[in-house]
Amino acid sequence: MEAHKLENNDEQKVELKVVEAKKVNPFIVGKWQDYVFFVFTPLIALFIGHVGAEVSTVLENKYPQWDMAKTNPIIALGTIMTLGHLIIVFFRSHLNKKIFKEFPIRFTLIPPILYFALVISPYMLALMTIVITWWDVYHSGLQTFGLGRIYDSKMGNDSNAGRKMDYFLNLFIYVGPILGGVTFFSHLKPDAANWATLSDALLYKIPVIEQNTKSLAIFFSITGALFLAGYIYHYRALKKQGYKYPKLKLALFLSTAITSIVSWGFNPYGVAFFIMNFFHAIQYFAIVYYFEKKNLSEVLHLNNFKWKNFAIFSLICGTALAYAWLTGTYTKFNNPVYYLAFFHVVSVMHFWYDGFIWSVRKKHV
Repeated sequence: MEAHKLENNDEQKVELKVVEAKKVNPFIVGKWQDYVFFVFTPLIALFIGHVGAEVSTVLENKYPQWDMAKTNPIIALGTIMTLGHLIIVFFRSHLNKKIFKEFPIRFTLIPPILYFALVISPYMLALMTIVITWWDVYHSGLQTFGLGRIYDSKMGNDSNAGRKMDYFLNLFIYVGPILGGVTFFSHLKPDAANWATLSDALLYKIPVIEQNTKSLAIFFSITGALFLAGYIYHYRALKKQGYKYPKLKLALFLSTAITSIVSWGFNPYGVAFFIMNFFHAIQYFAIVYYFEKKNLSEVLHLNNFKWKNFAIFSLICGTALAYAWLTGTYTKFNNPVYYLAFFHVVSVMHFWYDGFIWSVRKKHV
């Protein structure tokens, strides 16, 4: 009898060990890092953005002669991070030997060709301004989508399960509030001069669209509700097949959706732009640091350096700060078109490089 009990206890211990072995770490980096830098970053940025707007209002009333973009520390920080995060993609592309070897032409020939095209052709420069404006929205949506897919992989889900639904959900989260919000007109026409350069005829269409923003808001609210219903139905079916919806992915998508709706739907263009780009930039700094520090440590021969993580962090932030300073002062230099073309190339390469780097990483995984 005693031997039988001991045997049962041993079996239970084995079963417990098996269950413990199956437990997975749901976080990309760590609990607090994921919550601060990935999952709830949109809501944090939403709070900071509104605080920054209130501070600007107070300072503008008290000191009307001040330039808020330079004197308001919150706006200054957001601007630096928004501009600076564009350049640090090169730590993921050019300083990653595996990725660089796969796409040498994209990393060497395309940037100078695009640069000269923008310098030579004002039409191309104007067109690229508009392309960048909307590519930025698409790119931001894919970043959130990519983080969500990582949380799926951490749960052991099939990499293709629910992929298309997540893809379209994130596009809807980012694009829907813009098209149905009060800032649609500003986003549609980022620069009147550039639009006039492209086609004067477009200017006659914009007021018509502007007058129908309420109809657009209703349309996207209805389509959004229908899509959300389909999204829930789809994942309920997947759940019956063994799929486990990650809580962190749900929290990430919800915080992003809330932030996008509140930002574009109830704020001026400047405040909405600040909030959406601020949290995107914070996430991207975290992605570059946490995902690339091992590779950068090897490339820069810092493996034996005691303060290697601090050195890598400082290099990333220093590069971003220098680029942000350059973009803020380029108009003071001779031939500012040359600098503007350079900034456009950096933006395009950021969106383009980052897009296929996610794809390459997915294949490596």
